[in-house]
Amino acid sequence: NEESEAEQIKKLWEISTPEEKLKRRLHDIANIVEQTDDDEILELLLTALAQVYGPHSAYYSPSHAENFDIDMSLSLTGIGATLSSADGFTRVVNLVPGGPADKEGTLQPEDRIIAVAQDGEAPVDVIDMALDKVVAMIRGPEGTKVTLTYLPGRKGRNAVPQSVTLTRAVVELKDSEVTGVVKNVPDPEFPEQEMKIGVVEFNKFYVDFDAMMRRDPNFKSCAKDMRRELEKMKAENVDAVVIDLRYNTGGGLAEALSMSGFFIKDGPLLQIRGADGEVIVENDADKEIVYDGPLVILASSLTASAAEILTATVRDYQRGVIVGDTNTFGKGTILNVVKLDDLLHSVNLRLNAGSLQYENAIFFGVSGASNQQLGIKADIVLPSLTDEMPIGESLSPNHLPWERIAPQKYELWDPDLSEKIAVLEAASCKRRAVNPGFKIMEKEIANYNRYQQKKLVSLNENERWEEYLAEKRASEQQEKLLLQNEASDKNDPLLDETVMIAADYAVLIRNGSNNEQ
Repeated sequence: NEESEAEQIKKLWEISTPEEKLKRRLHDIANIVEQTDDDEILELLLTALAQVYGPHSAYYSPSHAENFDIDMSLSLTGIGATLSSADGFTRVVNLVPGGPADKEGTLQPEDRIIAVAQDGEAPVDVIDMALDKVVAMIRGPEGTKVTLTYLPGRKGRNAVPQSVTLTRAVVELKDSEVTGVVKNVPDPEFPEQEMKIGVVEFNKFYVDFDAMMRRDPNFKSCAKDMRRELEKMKAENVDAVVIDLRYNTGGGLAEALSMSGFFIKDGPLLQIRGADGEVIVENDADKEIVYDGPLVILASSLTASAAEILTATVRDYQRGVIVGDTNTFGKGTILNVVKLDDLLHSVNLRLNAGSLQYENAIFFGVSGASNQQLGIKADIVLPSLTDEMPIGESLSPNHLPWERIAPQKYELWDPDLSEKIAVLEAASCKRRAVNPGFKIMEKEIANYNRYQQKKLVSLNENERWEEYLAEKRASEQQEKLLLQNEASDKNDPLLDETVMIAADYAVLIRNGSNNEQ
């Protein structure tokens, strides 16, 4: 299969002996130190200073500021390839569907780029070059050409260099967009029939700020994409909707507010208190309800910031059920990003100076409670590895404490929701008790906790090797979760159970136990 082929290609590039691996690693470290430029050193210094005042404050050098803009707008101008460093080479991880490299068809995942040439210029050797510098050389203005010299991945270390010329273009990172799918599951009340449960997933509250400021009507926005998916699901007559926010780390505040308003008629959405102590109330901009059916939020300890604003609105209005880890991350501060170029222009300086990010306010739900430090508690807790990991704002140095302010006046969507949650939780517990996927997860959690708490190691070589392999598997699982790269086509008992909770919830409402709006 494709995965085993990729593993086979990686083995062709592996360094054979431990001595060579160690030498390669030391060589890579030396390269990083030698290639660190003044901007990067300044970034380290100013970020360390900024984080004395808050864990999310930072200075971004020009290259990192550009990456931030790309991350928020989901677009860049380049060849459409994800790259990484591998033993001194720049490795092609994957190609963006529809991007220049994908359309041209020559470059493939696992190929190693060894030189980059601008149009009409000589190739520049990029072996052992820092990845961000290689990326900067490959990106460029739309319509310009770049020639890459590469070693075909399938040929291994004996590959003969080849070249390909690509024309740069605007690449949309659609893999990070809001995506939706409708799952068919048995009706809990009438198993011979099926119910439709819509599942929406996205990993950040993205928005193209520059296009929005230019009043481009087609600017990229996760709220607009969410509306699109909800409208599709309504057209398919879904019985309930699940929003998967497990790996959503936040983003644009305005996007979170717009999206929160999709699920209520009107009323306050958020309270923001600035450094001067003044509290500003953000209200739903209109009385439109985009989706008024049963709603379930699937969250984790990685769910943070803007994602917690949406989750808090659903909780405070009793608009839906929160499922997942015991608590969300607990980042309740608002970040302001200032492009330093604009400030320097006021004193007639034209420099590419990067940007400054700092915390300038704290937000509170309409109930008056902040999610800062403590996060948002789940109504129904599902066992997971992320719930066992040391993740959260409370572990960040110099973080602000939890606070509460006066609540706003608002109308609960369903005053009887707590009664429904008790029924849903009991049904979920019964399913999980006989679900093989959760039995496997419980073993993984037990193994993870055992290795985390372990104080001794065996001196027997065979025993120690087995311990190492088990620890390595646990570590890889943790890294996989933290990097948010779980494949959507793999078994996901947490999402499957959340879908069944949503189906149960829809049945309760169908049977007339809801508060009519």
